[in-house]
Amino acid sequence: MSKVDTAPAAFAGAEISPQYRAWLRRERGARLAVRGGQVALLVVILVLWEVLPRMQIINPLFTSYPSALWPTFLDLLKDTLQQPGILTHTAATVAATVIGFTAAMVLGTIIAAALWWWHGLYKVLDPYLVVANAMPKTAFVPIFYIWLGATL
Repeated sequence: MSKVDTAPAAFAGAEISPQYRAWLRRERGARLAVRGGQVALLVVILVLWEVLPRMQIINPLFTSYPSALWPTFLDLLKDTLQQPGILTHTAATVAATVIGFTAAMVLGTIIAAALWWWHGLYKVLDPYLVVANAMPKTAFVPIFYIWLGATL
């Protein structure tokens, strides 16, 4: 029996109705239609990405071609065996992301708890937090880059 044909444990002895089976088939069909649409959209994007620069409709200097990216990626992987390359840099980026996200979650939780418990602190910091929240987050990048430097 497939996953679709099995009933929940609470109804193990009960017969599955034809209406329920039809509903399960429709749900499965809907999921397959969504996945098919996603794959079709990806194929269309990749084909357009390949064709439009080759026809000079889009400047290939800015977009390149998917067919040119794959050999370059393989070269970068091959270079990783001889010296630190794409895998090393990818691992460093993932590690920095995880460390930064974890630190932000811990610090944010501590600050939120402090603002919740100390009403006076909340009243003092509230206007500054509202302004900081209203600003585009990318506006902080150059400021933090200057303050913290380019290293981890």
